[in-house]
Amino acid sequence: MTVRDRVHGFDARGAKRITDQTKMAEGTGPTVNVPGTNTRGRAGGGFLLGKTSGSHAVGAIQSVDLYAGPHGTETATGETLDALNRFVLLSGGVWVLLAFIGRGWEIVTADPCA
Repeated sequence: MTVRDRVHGFDARGAKRITDQTKMAEGTGPTVNVPGTNTRGRAGGGFLLGKTSGSHAVGAIQSVDLYAGPHGTETATGETLDALNRFVLLSGGVWVLLAFIGRGWEIVTADPCA
């Protein structure tokens, strides 16, 4: 049993009874395969950096281009994911920070100057 399989210190038998939803909430859920993200791509435990692919309406789930690399010099990974925008209308090419919340990815903040 790896550290990743443990939730709240349960043994292997007990950990099997923990639901995937709980594992995601605890940051021990499945990882999202995004090259160059290290642990930032873990569902339920981290953030991803991206840019809106186009205009992103409030309440809409739309595509976001993912970025990764050295801090301050991130480049497009060529990967996208769908994310919910709860807050304000965003234009294309806006930097966004994404987090896995509940059952999917959401934009949790965006560049106010874009």
